[in-house]
Amino acid sequence: MRIINEWVTNQVTIVLQQMLADRGYSSIELIGNHETFISGGIIMRAGVPRKIDVISIPEKIGVKTLRSVEDEYQQQSVMIVTLQKPTPPGLRQLAKIGSLCSVYDIGFLVRNVTRHHLVPKHEIVDKQEISQICKRWRIDCLRRLPVMRLQDPIVRYLGAGIGDVIKVSGPDGTSVGASIRYCLVCKN
Repeated sequence: MRIINEWVTNQVTIVLQQMLADRGYSSIELIGNHETFISGGIIMRAGVPRKIDVISIPEKIGVKTLRSVEDEYQQQSVMIVTLQKPTPPGLRQLAKIGSLCSVYDIGFLVRNVTRHHLVPKHEIVDKQEISQICKRWRIDCLRRLPVMRLQDPIVRYLGAGIGDVIKVSGPDGTSVGASIRYCLVCKN
């Protein structure tokens, strides 16, 4: 088990708050502290537009751990912050659970990938805008769009799923202006 200090847990909670705010959560409540983070428990809770709990699990995540989380948080969304990566059977169990549960390694949450000056703005496009994009560009199938992998750090940060379209807004250029690209999220 990795030993982490208070600075790391403070960075992780800051990034988690930014991540939840970027996903549209407005009421974010910090519940735990460094000791809660190390021992495991609820770190954060957000409630608008839907309820989600952020919990910490210090031990390795396997099938048994995920089933207990699934039983405890029945149909509620939960984010798990772990000190160790899930086991391969745990990853298969995560695929069965679906979008209600997401696991983040502490190394992923120490730095916010979207706050770097070279990373353009990314946002998930709603369904109405997708139909307008298809009409405007005369696209009959979304698979004609460029692809972003499900394991891409930005896709994971935004919480996008397979089939979502992400709008990538590039920086303003001197002669051309802002560039906008649309990418389809796929598994592989």
